[in-house]
Amino acid sequence: MNSGYFVLLSNEIKDPIDALRTYRSRDVIEKAFGNLKERLNMRRESVASEENLEGKLFIQFVVLIYLSYIKKAMDENDLYINCCLSN
Repeated sequence: MNSGYFVLLSNEIKDPIDALRTYRSRDVIEKAFGNLKERLNMRRESVASEENLEGKLFIQFVVLIYLSYIKKAMDENDLYINCCLSN
């Protein structure tokens, strides 16, 4: 069992639940960039032409839009609260 304490300090956010939610959303953003690097093969842009590079970047951008939409929908329906605040 892992247990312990951590402290979040902010000059802007006063509500502790909002601070925790903001902190945890940072992890989602980092994972999205990790997905770009690993799953979407964005580490190396190995393409034969400028057109191919633009197409690859466009597809990756569209995927990020979908990921953001899914996260927003989950936030609006409080689907993260049950899984994340219990940790």
